[in-house]
Formats: sequence, C-alpha cells, structure tokens
Amino acid sequence: MFRSRSRVAPVLVSLCLLQACSGSDPLTAPVAVSEGWRTAWNASPSDGFTVPVALLAQTVRMPIAPHAAGRELRLRLGNRLGLLPAEFTAVYIGREQMPGVAALVPGSNRRLTFGGATSVRLAPGESALSDPIAFDVEPFERLMVSLDVPLTTINVSEHFSARERVHAALIGNAAEVSGAGFLPLNLPLLTNWLAIEAVEVRGDRPPKPALVTFGDSITDGFEAMLGVPLIEDIGSTGSDRRYPDWLQRRLLATPGAPDYAVVNAGISGNRVLRDGLLPQFGPSALSRLDHDVLAVPGLRAVIILEGTNDIGFPPEPAAVELQAGLATLVQRIKAHDPAIRVLIGTLTPARGTLAGPLGTPQTGLGLQHGTARAAALRAAVNGWMRSGGSGADGVIDFERCLADPGNPEYLLPAFDSSDHLHPNGEGYRAMADCIDLEALR
Repeated sequence: MFRSRSRVAPVLVSLCLLQACSGSDPLTAPVAVSEGWRTAWNASPSDGFTVPVALLAQTVRMPIAPHAAGRELRLRLGNRLGLLPAEFTAVYIGREQMPGVAALVPGSNRRLTFGGATSVRLAPGESALSDPIAFDVEPFERLMVSLDVPLTTINVSEHFSARERVHAALIGNAAEVSGAGFLPLNLPLLTNWLAIEAVEVRGDRPPKPALVTFGDSITDGFEAMLGVPLIEDIGSTGSDRRYPDWLQRRLLATPGAPDYAVVNAGISGNRVLRDGLLPQFGPSALSRLDHDVLAVPGLRAVIILEGTNDIGFPPEPAAVELQAGLATLVQRIKAHDPAIRVLIGTLTPARGTLAGPLGTPQTGLGLQHGTARAAALRAAVNGWMRSGGSGADGVIDFERCLADPGNPEYLLPAFDSSDHLHPNGEGYRAMADCIDLEALR
C-alpha cells in the first residue's frame, strides 16, 4: 500500500538531541570508492558492548546471506564503536554447507588479506576493506565469515541481534572446513555479528543501484519468543525472512521490477532522536545516517521505518519532536542527492505489548510500546506521514498492511511473533508485499 507525497514539508528547526551511551554527534562516514563495487550484504554497527566470545581467544564463525551476485568479493571489517584496538589474526570466507551448522562446502574456504597482510588491526573508529578475491556469489547463497580473535582483543564493534546461529571454537580454526570443534552460541542476545560490516561484490555487468532499508528491529528482522519483546526466538534464526530479505526476493522474481540490491541498515532497539536505551540498540538514526545510508555505494533509494522505539522507550517525545526528526532524515537524504527516491513507512501496530518494567530480571526496562498513550502518539505520527508531512516521495502504509482489521491497533495474529510488537516471518513477508514496486523507480 503506497501513497504519493501531497506536499513538501517546511524547513524544520534543528533538534537538540539527548546524548546517551554511544554519543549522538554525527558519525563520520567512510569514503565510498565504487569502481563497480556494490554492497551485497550489510550489518550496521550497533555498539562496542562486545559479547564474552571475544574474551576467550576464539575463532568466531558467522553466517551471512548476500543479496546481490558478483564474481569478485571483498569484506569490510569495522571497529567504529569499539573503545579499544581490535586484531584479527586470520580472516576467511567460505560457503555454508547447511543452515545451523559450522561446516563449510569443501574447497570453498578462502583466506582474505588486507593490504597483502594475513592479519588486520583496527583502531577504535577504524574500518578496513579486504583485498579483492575471485569468488562467485549468488543472491541468498549463504556464506560463512570466520575470524581468529586473539586474547588481546577484548572490545570490538558488533551488530546486535544477527538472527543467525553464530559458532565459536578455539582460536586457530578459521581455516577448518568440517565444523569440528565449533559450538553454537545459542543464548538469546548473543547471536551477534562481530566486526563484520559489509560484503561488497563486483561482476561482469554494470552494478545494481542500492536500496537501503533504514530502521529498527522491524527492519533488522527481530522475532520475539515467549511474548517478551527483548528475548529473541532462536528457533527462527538462519531463515533469511527479514522484510528486506523478502523485498529482495520479490525484486528478483518480478519481471520488470526495479533492479536494486537491498541493503539492510536496521538496528534492533534503534531510535530517531536519541541513542539506544541500551548500548546494543545503537547510535540514533540521525547520528548514523551518513555512515549507514549516505555512504552506501550506488545509493538510489531509501525506505525509512523508524520511531517505534522513540515512542516505546522512556522518555517519550512529543509527536511534533518525532515528526521533526523523521522529516530531518528525509531532508538530509535529499540534500545529499535530490535524485534519491525516499519512501517512509508508517509505524506498525503494537497494542498488547507487555508494558511497565517488563517483569523480568533480564532488563527492568520501562516498556510502553503497547500503552494507550503510545497508540495515540503512533496514530498522530502515522497521520502526519499519510498527509505528506515528512517530505518523502511516498508513504508505505505498513501499519494497515499488518493490522488486525477487527482491532487495528493490534497486529493481525497470523503476523505476530508472540510479543504483539514484532512481526513473524509471514508478517515480514507481508511488509515486503505491501510495497508498491513502481514507487521505487
């Protein structure tokens, strides 16, 4: 469901943003040297609150599913939000043998180098691209990145909530193919991507333009378990059913559809106006826009779906503050390049989400996504979007596509992952189907 812009938003005054755990100054974007390279896979760095695996001198093996084909490949590692230097004594990439296990396709595991060196050291705030290798990549052909992490690396950037089964073994196993010695990290909140930021590919044909999906957990693909918003369902990991995944499949399968590579720049828990309530929830959308969106090579379209956590985590903003923040995102993208197509998504239903201090020792957070006041704020922001107030080129009405027709403030039960906030895989598929592909041209 899509609505065209009816008017251009007025120039808005600058927002005074509250600094939180990660700092809220704009983050420096890397220099994007295209030379025919395009982002086939992406994980926006969320924090430097590294999980204990990095403290134990281990090999970490992490699955990824690129969205674009290529004949050459290079990997971006980053320590943008780490507080200390990080070193990786071996970096490999290979083909996953089957989802959920650490085994690789025999003969596929390749060592990557960085400026000719087989190890790489990243200072805080630094990233590095590997040297290109010849490596055939097809969309959704799942790969595995293996990092040897020495004991001296006790802090490095990560992406919270990878929605993948990450494996670990004693250090020195990055080249190992059979998966022997690797154990899965099955605990909720530990299935994170460590240091890997992007895979870029280059092929025989002109590269596809990039469509960046910019958002929070509903872009990141989080699915809750046991009705608790911050406890993820490990059983649904490794299935590549985030809404950007479904959108990429739809673009590939639809004759005459816009030929984009979909780049997922979602971070679970992310907010527009403030940094995450927890470190893992990332820098604010306003502060990470340059790095996570505008620096993507070949950027030609953006879908914004942010604001749910500004409303759902204290302190809540006034509707006009959130509207101003969202309009600022649109304005900055258009100022970067007026030709970039910008669509904005309405905030999805969340009534029924567990409210209050959550009632569990894991968080003690004051969730308010499902309250009547949050519903009223959501309605005000969504109405403003539908009226064209954001200045975007169009509106994707995700709310109406996911809502229960009999109780429109609630997710349709068939689309509910269990916490009444996050869609399940079918809900994410419905989001992708909700997008008018012609609006992306």
